[in-house]
Amino acid sequence: MICEFSEPVNYLGESAGEGEPFFMKKLECAERFELIENSTTGAEFYIDKTMSYGDLILIVFISIILVFLIFKFVWNFICPRDKKL
Repeated sequence: MICEFSEPVNYLGESAGEGEPFFMKKLECAERFELIENSTTGAEFYIDKTMSYGDLILIVFISIILVFLIFKFVWNFICPRDKKL
């Protein structure tokens, strides 16, 4: 979980002074994982909502290869290597 703390207060609930022990009054957390449930089979699993550098590198390389293969297919369709009359 990624949480953000705000509004430091002392043990009386007042604004904390300098050098005084304090705790945070507000806590806001963003969910990192999302639960996915299949209604027909009852299967459930969690999906991570963040993307790592490894995921990004894989997506970039697969996209480059896919674009190259599509370009090669279209090029061979328009201008074939062996022209038969």
